[in-house]
Amino acid sequence: MIRQAGQTLGAFFSRPGVQKFARDAATNAAIEGAVGVATEQLLPRALGAVPQASLPESILRQGVSSAIGSPIATALQRTGVPQSISNFAGVIAGQPAGQAVAQALLPGPQSYPLGLDPEPTQAGHAGYGQLMAKQQMDALVERERYNNMINLALAKNYSHPSFIHHQSSGAPPAEVASNLVKSAFNAPRYG
Repeated sequence: MIRQAGQTLGAFFSRPGVQKFARDAATNAAIEGAVGVATEQLLPRALGAVPQASLPESILRQGVSSAIGSPIATALQRTGVPQSISNFAGVIAGQPAGQAVAQALLPGPQSYPLGLDPEPTQAGHAGYGQLMAKQQMDALVERERYNNMINLALAKNYSHPSFIHHQSSGAPPAEVASNLVKSAFNAPRYG
């Protein structure tokens, strides 16, 4: 029974399509792993900082991540999923697995060096430019709120302009109507 299973697996893995898939996935995994390790190790050094992860930790995390994520991305691409989406899906599947393996195999807690949300104790402090930008934004918001309050008060207290026409008793009605129309068009306009 075991011999038959081995023969069946051997026949499956010797198919050209399966071999091409394995080659593509292995090539992509090697490239992704190398890029991941370089990102964790070389990028901080290029920026003048010390990497948060050791080299073995980076190799383990990124190697497992790419070994899991790359076949997923390659399989999704073969089914017609666009490359950007399939690569993103591979990263989403691979990175947590790589971090879990690093946590399980390496001693002590392993922080994820490329995390987006640092812990409050690890977060950097705002610089002078950031504080000035925040103050300017707060001032603009306050100015807009003040202008809105003034406009609202003006709108609440607004009354339409009116005029009163006084007439003497001796004028003919046609002249009174003409004067009324003239005064309406000559009235001051507001708004």
